[in-house]
Amino acid sequence: MNSSRFPGRREHGGSIALPPRIHLDDARTGALTDLTGMRQLNWDLKCLEREAKDGSRAKRRDRSYSLALMANTLHELGFKGLRARGLKEKHVEALVGEWCRQGLSVGTMANPMAHLGWWAQKVGKPGVVRPSNAAYGIVKDSPVARVDKSRPLDADKLAKIADEYVRMPLRLQDAFGPRREESMKLQPRYADRGKRLVRRPTGVARSS
Repeated sequence: MNSSRFPGRREHGGSIALPPRIHLDDARTGALTDLTGMRQLNWDLKCLEREAKDGSRAKRRDRSYSLALMANTLHELGFKGLRARGLKEKHVEALVGEWCRQGLSVGTMANPMAHLGWWAQKVGKPGVVRPSNAAYGIVKDSPVARVDKSRPLDADKLAKIADEYVRMPLRLQDAFGPRREESMKLQPRYADRGKRLVRRPTGVARSS
């Protein structure tokens, strides 16, 4: 894909300057979105990914999923006007708090924490993310991984979600128990094996 569609440029110190983008104010949420409907933060992070190109294709794909989920989570937590360069400690703590509330295991939180550190580094704010996950209470003997914090899916709240691509992963989580990221990566045509769901292995190309 032509990288000129994502015209970021490097600044002194290795951080990436994000391009301006035409946006509309969402009258319902107050969030900034571009003319295609993509939220500004999601666009910023996409620019960082396109410009940096760090790691293997599989690693970049996983990081892209992770960063998109972070942007969506921050939006849901009320940080609706956030830009990538506006990342602060309170946003990191809000994400960690939400992951803990969801009962994610220490191992599950390790990757998004690394991706969060990558984000902070690319916008020139490496100090925003503490150097050790233990500083956030993410340690192997943490009670987070042992406490069941699951809750039944609220049908009324689910019905208010207009986007079917957001509803379906939530229904998958409720019915089968995959993590949020796993449920969003499931490909129905490949995964549906009758009485069981199968996730496509990482790195396996899709058939045309």
